Amino acid sequence: MEVVPLRVAVTAPLPQVWRQRLEEAHPDVEFLWVSEKELPSHPHAGEVEVLVAYGWRVDRGLLESLPRLKWIQALSAGVDTLPLEDLRARGIILTNARGVHGIPIREYAVGVLLAHARRIPFFWEKQREAHWETGMRTDELYGQRVTVLGTGAIGRAIGEALHFLGVEVVGVNRRGTPVEPFARIYPASSVKEAVAGSFGVVNILPLTKATRNLLNRDTFSAFSPGSVFVNVGRGETVVEEDLLWALDEGPLAAAYLDVFREEPLPSDHPFWRHPKVFLTPHISGQTPRYMDRALPIFEENLKPFREGRPEAMINRVSLEEGY
Repeated sequence: MEVVPLRVAVTAPLPQVWRQRLEEAHPDVEFLWVSEKELPSHPHAGEVEVLVAYGWRVDRGLLESLPRLKWIQALSAGVDTLPLEDLRARGIILTNARGVHGIPIREYAVGVLLAHARRIPFFWEKQREAHWETGMRTDELYGQRVTVLGTGAIGRAIGEALHFLGVEVVGVNRRGTPVEPFARIYPASSVKEAVAGSFGVVNILPLTKATRNLLNRDTFSAFSPGSVFVNVGRGETVVEEDLLWALDEGPLAAAYLDVFREEPLPSDHPFWRHPKVFLTPHISGQTPRYMDRALPIFEENLKPFREGRPEAMINRVSLEEGY
């Protein structure tokens, strides 16, 4: 009897070097290198048991074309756009790329905090005016307090870097569970207490029912006067009208934003021209080493999956909690 190989559909556009590496390392696996658009009509779509894809590209229609699907390895950390209820109903395992963004997002978050403390954007503006400005007072991060909303892999990476720079780092997670290197952890219900007294607040929260619109006028009103807000988490955790209020009338001195409720950000959005907003187009997690960090997660999970040991798979996502 002919043995049917494990069929793994990879819809992410991988470099040829990685395709070759996977095929050579796993000769008993049949990889289907197809796009999300091509996969439903592929002759072996009905036999695919594993899908390797970016989370935001997987929808209900794609799932319906894969009746034997048992496991999705998302090559993204965020999975909030996936039809989680459908996965739960079908018993499909979901793992993500949690942790691969730690280094680039850490550098982004710490970089903008340092730039703000040293008033780099201000001096760049003066450079364009050819003005030698010596009256602006700069600051240090050393000895300041920074609040990190979200203490997962990325939040911890940010916390470790700030701690190394002599910053008092406090964190917020769902239950207030202690996590190193944070000096103190607050539960999400105490977010206003957590942000009070901080030089800066870095948001790296995932999007869940509990975090959607968490950063609203009530929360922003608790920020310290002259503080800075950095968002590298999810745009939908922020009520953008309330953030504008915090910048125009409230306590915020500046906002460094990499994520937004609508992406691409509409050209008429007030963030584009706001003097206190510094934005980037969702690039904080970009790195040329992305696949070198993400694909080994899939490879490590492949063995326990084939052995029927899903409990041994890393980066499992709770389909109930959404992270």
